[in-house]
Amino acid sequence: MSDVLPHTGHDLPADAVEVLRCFAALDIPDLSVELVSAAADLPFAQVEGVVDELLRSGLLTPQSLDHQWYRLAPSGVVRLAVTLQSSTDDTARRTRFVDYLLDAVVAVTSALRIPEHSEGPPSNVRSETTESAATSSSVGFDSPSDATEWVIQHRTPLLAAVAMGSTDVAPEATDRLAAVLWPVTAVIAEIRADRLWRADLSRHGEEAAIRGRRPRALIELLQASAHVAAQETDYPSAEAQWVRAVALWRDLDDPVGLTAAMTAQGEMYRSWGRWNRALDVDFGLVSEYQQRHDDYGVARALHQLGLTMLRAGRPDSAVDYLAQAQKAFAELAQPALTDRAQALVDQGRAYWRQGMTGRAQRCFSAALALWVDVDDHAAERARRLLSTPAGRPLPDDS
Repeated sequence: MSDVLPHTGHDLPADAVEVLRCFAALDIPDLSVELVSAAADLPFAQVEGVVDELLRSGLLTPQSLDHQWYRLAPSGVVRLAVTLQSSTDDTARRTRFVDYLLDAVVAVTSALRIPEHSEGPPSNVRSETTESAATSSSVGFDSPSDATEWVIQHRTPLLAAVAMGSTDVAPEATDRLAAVLWPVTAVIAEIRADRLWRADLSRHGEEAAIRGRRPRALIELLQASAHVAAQETDYPSAEAQWVRAVALWRDLDDPVGLTAAMTAQGEMYRSWGRWNRALDVDFGLVSEYQQRHDDYGVARALHQLGLTMLRAGRPDSAVDYLAQAQKAFAELAQPALTDRAQALVDQGRAYWRQGMTGRAQRCFSAALALWVDVDDHAAERARRLLSTPAGRPLPDDS
């Protein structure tokens, strides 16, 4: 390559044209040598040399010498208008870019010791492209802090990659990228607190899942974003996502997914202090389990309903539902002794709040009788409750 590149796109060496096409195809203001290498399917060192030549020619301008980020110079855009026109290979460039970032974020989850999601990526989640010369599969980080810094530095290209699922990139890859980004978001405070990041990640990931006609992937994204929003006490956003997720589970006629989502939705309302909405969800869960003839599910839902009543400051109602719960546990074909014992303890706590010390102690004694031979720690908790003098606060369950 010559020391100074010509100013016309037609006279540029092939690797320089490829680098410039990557800037045009990805349509992201700033790119690093790392990202261009992945998109162009060229070795890092080769791209580094090409970028140096393009800088000297005035076709690229540096944005951060420390991290090797660059952008097209205005003069370069004008002089290379023909060269930068859309190419049939642009889809492949964008696909390699998305695949590289997906591999990198998976490496981030490993570095940050984030457990793999139960619905984690299948072995063929990456797009069907030739293995990159950038060796994307070798992405790794020396420490959790390195991984965290990488994510923070790459926020813009990461969101741009997810947004590519609404264009010509396989939406399965981009909605999967969004899915692995949510647990990363949950553990990195700087991006978790960024409402715009969360909103854009939600929107782009959901658009990709919708384009790919993948309702379960859409639900996974909705639930992940709801959890992170609740973590940031952004309860209105969490509520909106849970409402959509529950509706989609109903459309899929998936009772297991539906009740799990409703349970999480109810917990969000309790954290928010929206007791009436939490009670609506709890009553809905009792009804769902009853319709499925799931006696154990009904008992657990009644137990939760009683606990919500207790936390909402309605001990009279709490006593009634907790009594129903412990009776339902006792009448199961295979009695759930530990569940029943916990329901008795919670019923006793409700009585205690009403000043009915004798009834409360009878509940604690019944729970102790169930636990004494099966759970030493729980039995000791029941003994502490029984030893609490009347009129004194009960110890916490610990």
